[in-house]
Amino acid sequence: MHAFIVTALLAAEESTVAVEAAPSNPVLPVAPELVWAFGSFLVLLVLMVWVAVPAVQRTMNARADKINDDNNSADLAQAEADRLVTDYKAKLAEAQAEASRIIDVVRAEAADAQRAMRAEADAELAEVRRSTMAEVSAAKESALVRLRSEVDGIAVELAEKVIGRSIDQPAQVAWLSDQHGKDGA
Repeated sequence: MHAFIVTALLAAEESTVAVEAAPSNPVLPVAPELVWAFGSFLVLLVLMVWVAVPAVQRTMNARADKINDDNNSADLAQAEADRLVTDYKAKLAEAQAEASRIIDVVRAEAADAQRAMRAEADAELAEVRRSTMAEVSAAKESALVRLRSEVDGIAVELAEKVIGRSIDQPAQVAWLSDQHGKDGA
């Protein structure tokens, strides 16, 4: 490389000497300028190929690797999210099934309790009816006995008034009571 620069410098000096002899055109570059420009271009080209291009290549590769890693992480996160959603749906369905089962059990228990309460109420009602009917029957019988007694007393009094004489009231009431017993009324 050092030899190349020295050769370029010598060529530039020779061209300077040759240019001085030729008439100068301000638009055209002189030979030493061309040599220096070419040498600078080569130095920059070598620096670009050995330094800049590998650095850019490493940066691009690192960026591509990061993008791939991010995509893989996103895929893993999506798969985990899908798994969690599936687990959540399964647990939700299980909870709904359990809630339905509990509701069915509670409904069945409530229906059983309702039937038991209704049976108990029916039994109590039947007992109340039976006792009420017994009371009514006893009251009716008592009323009939009192009514017969009074009717018998009234009948004896009427008989005394019709006959015009006094009748043995206790004997006649006993006889009427016997008659009522025979009739069954």
